[in-house]
Amino acid sequence: ILPSAFPFLSTIKSLPEEWHQVASTMGTYARATVEPIECLFFIPAVQIFGLGDSIPFYIQLQGLPQSIRHFLQPLTAPSSSSKLSRKTSNQTSTPQPQATVRVILQRHIVGVVESQRITRTYTVGEGVIRALPSGTSSRLSVLRSPDDGRETLDYEGEVKFSDKQAVGGFSVGR
Repeated sequence: ILPSAFPFLSTIKSLPEEWHQVASTMGTYARATVEPIECLFFIPAVQIFGLGDSIPFYIQLQGLPQSIRHFLQPLTAPSSSSKLSRKTSNQTSTPQPQATVRVILQRHIVGVVESQRITRTYTVGEGVIRALPSGTSSRLSVLRSPDDGRETLDYEGEVKFSDKQAVGGFSVGR
């Protein structure tokens, strides 16, 4: 595993064999007015990690400007007429941007019991994610506009198992 001292952007060109790439499309609803966004997700090529390892990753989202801007829209707080949630006149109601990208580590279990397939998915870890270039305070400043008219968002980070995960696998007896 490459140490975190070697950021993705400096190693993907010189050591591309050290990274495993997964491409996916984030689709839209049938009546959506925006186009899908392409997602490129990179992890170290070894793809085998210990419970205590921090797994570095890199994400690039690519799409048309309208799609990316729609994706970056901050989540709005739910409206409520409750007296307990009423704001005083000196409080601001400007919505703050919420995280739109998360990386979670999941365990997917599939079993067959009497010819019936049963699946369960458990979250076993969550990542720390940083927008690139690092040190920027505005989410929109991570946008890049390549020559093809598409925009990209770049993120890097690490994901690891939560402290509650004491066992990496399990055995089912008969």
